[in-house]
Amino acid sequence: MPRPAKKRQLSLELSITWTAGCVLLLVANMTIFRQLDASVGDPWFNYILGAAILVQSIYIGIRLYRLHGEIVYANSQIERVDALDDTSFAEYIAHVCEGEGWSSQVGRSADAGTVLYLEKSGTCLQLILHTARRRLTGEYVAIAANTLNESPHPLGEAEQWCLANTSFTDRARKAAADYGLRLVDRKELIRRLAKSGSAPFLHKAGRRK
Repeated sequence: MPRPAKKRQLSLELSITWTAGCVLLLVANMTIFRQLDASVGDPWFNYILGAAILVQSIYIGIRLYRLHGEIVYANSQIERVDALDDTSFAEYIAHVCEGEGWSSQVGRSADAGTVLYLEKSGTCLQLILHTARRRLTGEYVAIAANTLNESPHPLGEAEQWCLANTSFTDRARKAAADYGLRLVDRKELIRRLAKSGSAPFLHKAGRRK
């Protein structure tokens, strides 16, 4: 069972305070105390301080990285997406995109997911959205691409995306490249949802890789 957030935050604050104290003592030992010929401890003590500062700095860096990940995860509200079916997922993303100026239309549903049509300033996007618990394979990508091709965008040629709340296998990514299908897996979906509001959800729409 993970530790409560307050305890983790307190542990991080103590580590930062302790490291700052070690840095101050090391600087004082190498400057003021040395000039006064009153260094705290023998010279080897400075090496111990330096090693302790290095170890604690690595720990603090790891904790800050994980804390940032926890904040991004919470802001994304990905657990809300996990509870949706494909059609509700498409409607949810449509609502997010409408807030950014896209016009949207939810299209057909199939085994591979639900199709969503978007348009803004002449840029047309055709998305297929799918919620799953297992990694999606190359076979899934082929079915998704065929579903999109069978349901063309009402306004003409469109860039094709596939959004999922899970990951893709290497074969799936290779297949997507062959079909010209842009994949958004769980990690990228979390990042996009977390930044929505401060950065466009579809921030690479209309740009070729």
